[in-house]
Amino acid sequence: PSRASTTASRASPGPSSTFINACAIAGHAEWLANTDDSTASTTIPFTFTYYSGMFTTVWFSSNGTVGFGTANASYTNACLPSGIANAIHTLWDDLYTRTPGLCTATVGTAPNRQFVVTHQNGFFFYNPVTTTSLNFSTILNETSGIIDLQFDTMVAPSDGTRGTGDNATIGVQGPSGQSTQFSC
Repeated sequence: PSRASTTASRASPGPSSTFINACAIAGHAEWLANTDDSTASTTIPFTFTYYSGMFTTVWFSSNGTVGFGTANASYTNACLPSGIANAIHTLWDDLYTRTPGLCTATVGTAPNRQFVVTHQNGFFFYNPVTTTSLNFSTILNETSGIIDLQFDTMVAPSDGTRGTGDNATIGVQGPSGQSTQFSC
């Protein structure tokens, strides 16, 4: 898997890392199975600083976005700044989920916990080919405040290079349009 590390002021490709799949962690929660253009939210076990805000609740969308504050299930991605305030666009595209959908879990112990949101076995909405499988995670790191974006299985054979994110928006956006874009 590859790793992209993002902070409120920079985005850079990081070193290879072991993919953290929240769906494989004992006690994980499952959300948004077999759905389109939906959001869910949950409390995280620590306060996470994102731009100038401090948050204990996170929302996530079936369309590859994780955020703080007002949830947004927009499937029409755009280059940043996009208009979705306080959002982490891990793989923002028009996605659909299969079972188990999105999983959340916390790993580690305080003060070095990681809150993980994994999109498991998704596909592009308009093309539900059974061989398409998109697995990626957004990881919030408690002490450092670093956001890790991990991409594991990204197979979309009938979509050309779309499975590698060539049509997705990847980056972060703050509360007032501040943004760092990794790709669009």
